[in-house]
Amino acid sequence: MNFPRRLARWVGAHLQALGLSLLLVLCAGFIFWYGAFYVPDQRQAAIDRWGRDLSVIADTRRDLLDRRIAAGTEGATFVATFPSVRALASSARGGGSGEDPGAHVEGILRDFRSVYRERSISIHDAGGAVLASSDGPAPGADAIALASDAAHSGEPRIDLVREPDGLIAFVVAAPVRESRQNAEAGGAVLVVGDAKEKVFDLLRQPFTAATGEAVLVRTDGDSARYLSPLRFRPDPPLTFRRALNMPGLAAGAVLEGDDVFGSFVDYRGVKVLAATRRLKRAPWGLVVKVDEEEALAAFREEVLRRGFTWGGLLLVLIAS
Repeated sequence: MNFPRRLARWVGAHLQALGLSLLLVLCAGFIFWYGAFYVPDQRQAAIDRWGRDLSVIADTRRDLLDRRIAAGTEGATFVATFPSVRALASSARGGGSGEDPGAHVEGILRDFRSVYRERSISIHDAGGAVLASSDGPAPGADAIALASDAAHSGEPRIDLVREPDGLIAFVVAAPVRESRQNAEAGGAVLVVGDAKEKVFDLLRQPFTAATGEAVLVRTDGDSARYLSPLRFRPDPPLTFRRALNMPGLAAGAVLEGDDVFGSFVDYRGVKVLAATRRLKRAPWGLVVKVDEEEALAAFREEVLRRGFTWGGLLLVLIAS
């Protein structure tokens, strides 16, 4: 009678040990799956969601900026086609012979400035000299250099420049051509507007993310120059630079011509998720970004919550 009892106890003990071993193997397998597969998959899913959101914001703001730039270029080009404006540029180029249309042109420029709420609008010859101007502050040397460039190249020019009084201006220069076909440009129309109203307002539109930010950049030698106000630095627009060879710099990626989404570092050296877009109508890059810490905060909270919940269930199962 003792032998069957001892056998039953032996079998029971070994089955219990086997069951415990299986539970431990199951627990180890779960931990491996959770860390090796579930967590990376959930992290990538969170990144993909941000990729969709930031890409939509970047595409929308690039389109709005391109439209704003196109409207400014079209306005300046339209003024450049006025017969009186062409006559003024031709008269200056020919040494001032014939009737001077300057007074009539200045009336046109004042009306244009008033309707489109520009800071100033003026006509310049190829050397940068003023032929006619509206009321308003006179443009600075950087803006006039843009007009001269447009006159010599025969192509419109767009840029952001700092005016003598410190205002950041959105400047458009359109060449003035004579009416005859293939004529060289004899001057340029120069339109100067406040960048806060013409450009930066499109970047300031609200983000759902607390650390969300959109910035404009352009190449400046071997550096990326930041054109717009920075949310996390006090530097005024056009004054702050980062080396283009800074590892992982989002501004460097967009200035290389890439329209991408990915993990980068921003001008602070902080890890960010960013969508980069190159503008079509200006030599600028757009970076729309959010701090990686904020972007993945919900993912980390969810992973910890599920890990504790499922881990607790496993411990209860083992204990029982």
